[in-house]
Amino acid sequence: MVIIGFLRKLGLEYLFTPAKKSKKRRETFSSSEEAVDYFASKGLFREIPKSTIELYVNHGLEEVNGELRLAIPREREVDIFLNFPTKLPKQVSDIKGSLIYADKVRLLDDADLKWWDKAMPKMTKTPFQGSHMFPFEKPEELAREINGILGDAKLN
Repeated sequence: MVIIGFLRKLGLEYLFTPAKKSKKRRETFSSSEEAVDYFASKGLFREIPKSTIELYVNHGLEEVNGELRLAIPREREVDIFLNFPTKLPKQVSDIKGSLIYADKVRLLDDADLKWWDKAMPKMTKTPFQGSHMFPFEKPEELAREINGILGDAKLN
């Protein structure tokens, strides 16, 4: 987080975060079929069933002036990537909860997981089979995992 804070001060953060790709993300399509084909061709969506991509297109795009447009504009996505906190309050260690993370293409490496252990010792961590887009890859399995975590929380 220190490095990102430094890059932010230099105005270079976008070069080292997903914001760089988000700035170039396609956001308009002439049809839902075109959008499904586009997303299905992307590596990020490689493991996602076509039926889930179709749901994503049906609910994540909206019609504007005769074309389909991402419901969340790419500028908003870029803004999110460029404005996540680089410092956390001391009370972060009191947070109780569960972190579910992808085990295949991990955004969290071993050092990140150790940081979570130290910064938020009351958080449980659960690896989930899949890549960065695992909630779309196996939505029913993930729902069962979440329901299991919630059920365990009720028992405690």
